[in-house]
Amino acid sequence: MKVRRLSPAELDELAAQAAPQAGAVRFRAELWGTSMAPMIRHGDCVVVETAPLAELTPGEVVVYRNAGRLLVAHRLLEVVPGPDGPEALMQAQDPASVVDRVPAASVLGRVVAVERAGPFIRWARRLARLGRRILSSIRQKKSAGVFSA
Repeated sequence: MKVRRLSPAELDELAAQAAPQAGAVRFRAELWGTSMAPMIRHGDCVVVETAPLAELTPGEVVVYRNAGRLLVAHRLLEVVPGPDGPEALMQAQDPASVVDRVPAASVLGRVVAVERAGPFIRWARRLARLGRRILSSIRQKKSAGVFSA
């Protein structure tokens, strides 16, 4: 299989054209960094199912474009109103990390599988439930003052 790297603009155009007809577009994104370790490690490829922000649920790992147009995978905390429409509050695996506000237009979709040096690791719905439990635990600890904001 021949693999071609797409520019951010090409990827955006492909997703915009194909998603309405196919319902979803799956693509592989090679991610760099350790913010989601150990779930997603530096150099892993993720399979992303495109979805608008309105279809995503808190606890899911979501891929979005940051201000520098780089792909980032972080956990969706919640959707909040913003000055130009809904925004996603996104956070890395570390509960003490900074929470990013991401416009809905920058969200590409949810991570549905991870490829780590070989076959894909499929993410089941129960993993999303686990993420929601972790998120709930973090919120409880923050409200109890365990983490300072």
